[in-house]
Amino acid sequence: QNVEFGQPWQRLFIRDLAWLTPSAYVAIWDFLSTMHLVTDINWIRVPSDDPLPHLLQEPRKLNIRSADGMLARIINISSTLEQRRYCEKGEVVFEILDDLCPWNNGCWELNISAGSATISKTNKKPELTIPIDTFVMIIFGQITATQAARMGRLEVHTNEAVAVYDHVFRTTYRPFCADFF
Repeated sequence: QNVEFGQPWQRLFIRDLAWLTPSAYVAIWDFLSTMHLVTDINWIRVPSDDPLPHLLQEPRKLNIRSADGMLARIINISSTLEQRRYCEKGEVVFEILDDLCPWNNGCWELNISAGSATISKTNKKPELTIPIDTFVMIIFGQITATQAARMGRLEVHTNEAVAVYDHVFRTTYRPFCADFF
């Protein structure tokens, strides 16, 4: 219990929250909303695509702040892309710019079918030129190629290719790591 300006109030801190179905998620928040002595609910580590803002009648009451999240670095682009799983079929040719790992530099052709991929260096003309830090955000689903292009984080050589990259690298959920490390 805390006292602020003479008024008792309670804060509830959520460390972890997990659910298996949308109805379970709604039931959790319905339950939490019945705690009448609780004036503030603090959920420390929330996935960026959490549905709560879309379920509230007044989402402005949420005090959403962003903080550092997961950090990732691709060391071997061919190994990374071959181990990643894909929802869609497709073929893309892109150029990677990587100052730290020069073996990743160059044009790559990625062929995806049946949920898996093969990748190899190619002499084909790239559809996009992508710095490695932007590419990481795209393949993990943090941003789409369309968003990256709009931000100026990649160079587009073939306009219709951007939609293909959005489709091929689509993820079911945005990246999230609930653990503090």
